[in-house]
Amino acid sequence: GRRHGQLRGWLRTDEQGRYEIHTIKPGGYPGRPDPAHVHITLMAPGEPEGCVDSTLFEGDPRIDDAARAEYAGEGRFSPIVRLRPGDDGRLVGDRDLRLPGRR
Repeated sequence: GRRHGQLRGWLRTDEQGRYEIHTIKPGGYPGRPDPAHVHITLMAPGEPEGCVDSTLFEGDPRIDDAARAEYAGEGRFSPIVRLRPGDDGRLVGDRDLRLPGRR
């Protein structure tokens, strides 16, 4: 079926599960209260697709205390990424992802 979102890309991790995504920082949807975000779907050979929380960006005024509390569950990776200037001036952020059911 049709996937959610308009811009998309595909990537493979290296042997240690590391990855990089080079993209634009999205803006929020006009007229909607949800923060700017990027959707991510994980796939592994022989496993069903798994959706993870959307990646959000620290400093977005649409991320309020309720949104932070929603993602503060024990054992969860935070989807809120802090961006910092890289050596080349581009923004860089880090996010760990985990396939559902894997450690």
